[in-house]
Formats: sequence, structure tokens, C-alpha cells
Amino acid sequence: MIYCTYLVDGKPVNRLIQIVTLDHARSQGILDAILKGLKVVGVQEEDLKLRLVGFGCDGASVMLGLNNGVAARLKHLCPSLVAIWCVAHRLELTALDCLKVLPQLRELNELLRVIHKHYTVSSKASRELEEISKAMEVSILRPGNTEGTRWLPHTSHALEALMRNYKPLLVHFENHASDPNDREASAAMKGRARLILKSLKQYRTLLFIHLMLDILQELKHLVPERRPHTPDGLGWAADNMHGFCSYAGVTAQSQSCMIYLWFLVMKLLKLFVHVQCRQTQAQG
Repeated sequence: MIYCTYLVDGKPVNRLIQIVTLDHARSQGILDAILKGLKVVGVQEEDLKLRLVGFGCDGASVMLGLNNGVAARLKHLCPSLVAIWCVAHRLELTALDCLKVLPQLRELNELLRVIHKHYTVSSKASRELEEISKAMEVSILRPGNTEGTRWLPHTSHALEALMRNYKPLLVHFENHASDPNDREASAAMKGRARLILKSLKQYRTLLFIHLMLDILQELKHLVPERRPHTPDGLGWAADNMHGFCSYAGVTAQSQSCMIYLWFLVMKLLKLFVHVQCRQTQAQG
């Protein structure tokens, strides 16, 4: 997909130009596809030399390779071109790096993956969950998959679905794990149900799920705008953190990581204050 950003009366406008099929996935093939798509809307190479000022893409070497990447080839046409690694994509990669080093995130991601697999490989399990939800008068969501390039929205959807489906899921997995007459469920499926049920009943798991939902709600604003406008001061904190990083000369990828960790610290602080207030009220 080729998008173009241009100015109309001084205001930026984003437009989908064309969806082009690649002849091959190497840098020259991608560049040829871009030029082909632009020609469809009347933009020629000479126009690019005069008007093209920036190029945004993901961080793959085929796009940003120093010598033979698409950006490098475009610079042969436009020497003053500024190539930008998509900030939202960098934030996604930062989140994935955090996932690798934090055991809580790894466990949560594995829980979501197993739940998704449980209902993907078995139409019977999906049908039973639907029947249970109707009996409990709960409108369920399809269990989400966290795998893919867009980790943040995938995980956000998976967590929202988990919380929406929480009661029907508990009932269903309890039936799977404890019903000796369920001959259709394999031993592997029953073992998986017991592990999921144990995890879903743990207080720390539920606490961390709600914490992640809060964080991901903030990051939804951060990804498209970089500055979330939230009433609880987190947007103000992100603005100031971003300004400090720019002043200190911190790289864009480090900025994303620091802002993400800042949100995490702020949410943990809010959670700690909330728990302390509840304990004080209980003692009083």
C-alpha cells in the first residue's frame, strides 16, 4: 500500500494512493512498485525530484538498508530526502523487547496464545463456549491472537476479549477439567484446560491483566499521536518525557522505550496508591 502525505492550505493530508502487487520483494522491486503506483495518479519521477521530501517505512533492511535499501535508492532521485523509520512501528518493537525480558508479560502472552489455540483448533469447544455464554446471558468476543507484527492492538483485543468472556471461560474450563464423562475431550485438551483454569483463578494474573489493559489504553493514544491527551496526567508526563529525551539527544527508539516504561511506572504507582487507600479504609 502506498500512502502520500501532502499539504493543502498549509494542512497535512494523508491519502491512499495505490495498492500495488510486487514483482519481487527486493528493494528494486519495491521501488518499481512505488513509482508505478505514483504514475497511476499522475506523479512522475521528475515530480519526485522537485517535491518529495520524506519517506516513511518500517525498519526492515530492504527498506532502510544503507546502500541498497528502498530509501537509499530513492535518495538517488532526491538527494535531500529524509527517510523515517515509522515511530509507531518502533514502539511495537519496543513492546516486543519488553515482552522478552519480563516474565509476567511472557506468562500473560502464553496464556492468551493457549486460549486462542484452544478455541481455534476445536469447533466443538467454540460451540460449547457460545452455548454457555447464551445461558449466562453474556455477549462474548472471539478469543484474540497475540501473534503478528502488530503486537499492541492484537494484545489489547485479546485482553478485552478475555475479560468480556471471563465467566463463561471459567465455567467451560471447569467442565473440561473436571468432567469424567467428557470422552470427546482428549487428555491434552483436559490438561490444557486445567493449566488455563489455574492461571485464570490466580489473583496476580487478574491484577496484571487489568494493569496491562490500562497501559494499552494509554499506548493506543501514544501510537498514532505520540502525545496522549488523558485526564489523569499521563499525557502530560509523556509530553515532558519526550521533550527531555529530545533535549538530551536520546535516539527515537530509546525514547519509545523510556516512554513505555514511564507509563508502566505511573500505572504501578497509581495501583500502589489505590491498594494503600483500600488498606487504610479497611483498618479504619
